[in-house]
Amino acid sequence: MTRCALRRKLCPRSSSRLSTYHQAPKGGELEELDEQINKIIAKVRAKVEHPFRILKRQFGHVKTRYRGLAKNRAHLFTLFALGNLFLMRRRLAT
Repeated sequence: MTRCALRRKLCPRSSSRLSTYHQAPKGGELEELDEQINKIIAKVRAKVEHPFRILKRQFGHVKTRYRGLAKNRAHLFTLFALGNLFLMRRRLAT
C-alpha cells in the first residue's frame, strides 16, 4: 500500500491532513477514526519534539550563538550528540 493510499484510507475527507489534529464540529463529538488519527499524530510529535526540548532546556540552546551557517551547524550537531548521550545516560550507566 502506498503512502497516498494509506493517507486516503485513514483520512477519507480530501481536505484533511495527517500532520494536523482533527477537530470536532461545533457542538458535536469527535469520531472514533479522528480520535485514533489524533493519537497517532500525538505519539509521533512527542517522539520528534522530545530531543528539541532537551536541547533547549538542558543545554540552553534558545538563540543562535555564532555568525555563519557552518559554525551554527557544527554547534547543533554537537548539541544533538550530547542530547543522544543524555537520553541514553541510564543505559550507559549499567
